[in-house]
Amino acid sequence: MRKEMVKSQLRQLRESLGGGRPPVVRTPLLGMYNEQNYAGMVKFVRESMSLDIKIRLGLSNIAGPNGAPAWVEMPNPMPPFGTAELSKRPPQFHMESVPRSKQVRASCLRIAHELSHIVLNGISHPLREHETAVDLTAMLLGYRDIYVLGCERREVDVLMAGIRGSKPTATINWVIWSRNEVGYAATLLGRPSEPKPKANFLLVLLDKTWCSGSGRRSNNSLSIDDIWCAAR
Repeated sequence: MRKEMVKSQLRQLRESLGGGRPPVVRTPLLGMYNEQNYAGMVKFVRESMSLDIKIRLGLSNIAGPNGAPAWVEMPNPMPPFGTAELSKRPPQFHMESVPRSKQVRASCLRIAHELSHIVLNGISHPLREHETAVDLTAMLLGYRDIYVLGCERREVDVLMAGIRGSKPTATINWVIWSRNEVGYAATLLGRPSEPKPKANFLLVLLDKTWCSGSGRRSNNSLSIDDIWCAAR
């Protein structure tokens, strides 16, 4: 388990973002997910992270780069928060209009992860290119418990030496944490420790951020408020 990495990155993040926030109340997110109000979910996460900026939202009927179910586009380099330049060139958050996962936790994790990229880029944090630090940022800003609850085991059939079995696996380019590592980070952030699981689980989180400087831009971008109102 990468305890030292988790401790080091959390220490650096706390120096910039503070000691951490209480876990978000999940009930509103569940209600919006059941209503397919994905724009409302993005708005909820944005406000819970105190991101006082405009974020344009695009819904797509196809996956993003490398099959990503959610991704963000940001100016490169990204203007600091509170600047006129950022208001002219706001970040864009994209997600599939029909999420491939039927679990509300997976959708919450994707949104929290991608918006955490915006948080770290907006303050030019030294760890902004580290996917593990992005996940720890989301945990630090209130999504600790959802990360813990989002631990899941994915298995595929494998055939080795004529013996069929299964092994944990993850989609390529997804960030992989062990369940123990997520639990350890959550404990450092104040979550009561839990009994050690009997099996080692994998937490499959999110695809890497895709920035505007590296690919195409969506032609169907609307503001969060516009889509949120239209979805109600």
